[in-house]
Amino acid sequence: MLEVSGGLRDSKNKKILIIVGAVLLVAVAGYFFWQYLVAKSDPTAANKETVTRVTDQVKAILQVPSDEEPQVATVTNADKLKDQPFFAGVQKDDYLIVYQKAKLAILYREKDRKLINVDHVELTPNQN
Repeated sequence: MLEVSGGLRDSKNKKILIIVGAVLLVAVAGYFFWQYLVAKSDPTAANKETVTRVTDQVKAILQVPSDEEPQVATVTNADKLKDQPFFAGVQKDDYLIVYQKAKLAILYREKDRKLINVDHVELTPNQN
């Protein structure tokens, strides 16, 4: 008789565990879906977070201008840039950070937390 009730208890525990696991799975999936919807509705928020994160990392390595917000671009096709001297060591997902007023360009690799290149740039207005 004792074994039967113990078996029933184990069965109940398994069911409870499965239910709790399913609820947690749905909650986690819901959270990530919500984050996806927020990012999709306001892509500039995700971009601002990236700019802040990357520039804070660069500030820890290099003194950069504090009086201007830089332009930040992600390298998506390194092969197109490798023939230009500034981009000689570039890799996909590196960041190009440009401070226009200071005329400073920085090539930064976040995964290694490493400056790849830093140079003075002369920016010309677009004639389009």
